[in-house]
Amino acid sequence: MSALMVTILLWAACKEAPKEEPKQEIVLLSDEDNEFVDWPLKDFGKDSIPGISLEKAYEELNIQDSGQEVIVAVIDTKIDIEHEDLKQQIFINKDEIPNNNKDDDGNGYIDDVNGWNFLGYGDNKSLYVGSGNHMKILRKYSDQFKDKDSSEISQADEKNYKRYLKALDIQKNDIDRGQGIVEYGEILADYWKKSVDAFGDEFVNDDITRQVIDSLKPKNEEEETLVEFLGNIVDYSFQTIDFEELMTDGALLRDSVNSFSYNERLLIGDNENDLNDTDYGNPLVHDKNFKYQHGTKIAGAIAATRNNHGGIRGASNNIKIMPISISPLGYENDKDFYLAVKYACDNGADIINFSSGQYLAMNEDFLKKAILYAESKDVLIVTSAGNDGVNLDKPEDNMYPLDYDENGGEFAGNLIRVGASSSLVDENLFWAFSNYGKQNVDLFAPGTSISVAHPGPRKYLWNREDGTSMSAAYTSGVAALLKSHYPSLTSKEIKGILMDSGEKYDIDVLMGEELVPFESLSKSGRILNAYNALKEAASLAGKKL
Repeated sequence: MSALMVTILLWAACKEAPKEEPKQEIVLLSDEDNEFVDWPLKDFGKDSIPGISLEKAYEELNIQDSGQEVIVAVIDTKIDIEHEDLKQQIFINKDEIPNNNKDDDGNGYIDDVNGWNFLGYGDNKSLYVGSGNHMKILRKYSDQFKDKDSSEISQADEKNYKRYLKALDIQKNDIDRGQGIVEYGEILADYWKKSVDAFGDEFVNDDITRQVIDSLKPKNEEEETLVEFLGNIVDYSFQTIDFEELMTDGALLRDSVNSFSYNERLLIGDNENDLNDTDYGNPLVHDKNFKYQHGTKIAGAIAATRNNHGGIRGASNNIKIMPISISPLGYENDKDFYLAVKYACDNGADIINFSSGQYLAMNEDFLKKAILYAESKDVLIVTSAGNDGVNLDKPEDNMYPLDYDENGGEFAGNLIRVGASSSLVDENLFWAFSNYGKQNVDLFAPGTSISVAHPGPRKYLWNREDGTSMSAAYTSGVAALLKSHYPSLTSKEIKGILMDSGEKYDIDVLMGEELVPFESLSKSGRILNAYNALKEAASLAGKKL
């Protein structure tokens, strides 16, 4: 395996470090690091980088010390609420007394001081693995459709048969991905062993540093490759336990998430088809031992403290993050999504960020009800387009939750779907793995080489995160910024402003091997721009007075 392939593998499957007590000091960056760490916040006119012009907005629009508090619900994994860049930005339910085992505010949730964990069960436990809608569909229709071809399917069953076939494809791809993660962990473990054999465990151990690596003297090409491998290990803060966890989690994805026999709702203890069955979950929105804290990265992009002279910067210090956990290793449940949205709306959220989704729905009406409930409460839902490079305008590739019906008509105006753009104003402006769609992706925002807040002892990942999850997070942050300064704006108005005020780039970008106009990849044809959005919001709010 080449050193380049090792680098690619490390990038593709970066994992969490083993958990220790969090260090609270602020991480300061070198000048060299700072040049690129905040590229998504930069302005094309000033910096020649297609960011969201957030720092320009702060510099030129005099918004530093103004604005009202805005609550952004992050429906995701658990969140590191003790993170140095987030602890000041976490929502606190002041009507709830912590740890008294009572529902003090009468909202139906006991001790929900910061939010709610819909994966909770038993004695302060949390679900680790969740199967997807594709497995629910396979369980439901396998006896009916297994081993049949389309000529044997009646017209009445055609829709469900297509869903069944799509579910089979997702299952196969997931099983292959899980096996790939297992093999990747095995490769890393093997390279680590070779490195220990080559240089000795007094140098190659979990405390290895860049300085130690620079002191190593490779004797041949193979050892040069090992030194480069160790450099990547340090860059990603990998430790030996991570190799084991990759193999374990890959096997869970392969064998449990996609198993016919695995049913996580037996652990949760609810009826997943009954929205009125709500007596489950717990208030543990933060767990130091939980590896999959994707939500920490999302929360950081939205609201990391701006004036602490280190780390990363969010959209506003007036944002409070409401953690709502529904995302395990695997997939979210449709019912949990509905209840999470309802919880957010009923407990004061102005914006909801959901950086996830599935290509199939088991209870599509639950998802629709969630969107409509949020609309009735004037709450904007921001969601990610997905990272599979597919056209969401094709009915067979739609992404749930979605805000349009079978005829393509929008049934709500409060959901905005965001694709990922890059830092390059050329044919690579479009991130090749981002989903797209002239009708069903609304906007683009930065989503590659993102520096993120990170749970556990490794407080940040510099320029390491890719995906439309981050694009949605930046959009949620700017949406909250508009709401903070112009609270009279409705969710529909904020969505319209974000789309209309985005920056246009009149260039062709690579779509596979072809060049297509960037503006053809989303409804707005634009990239999120905070400076323009604030100016347009000021104009619209002024007209409403």
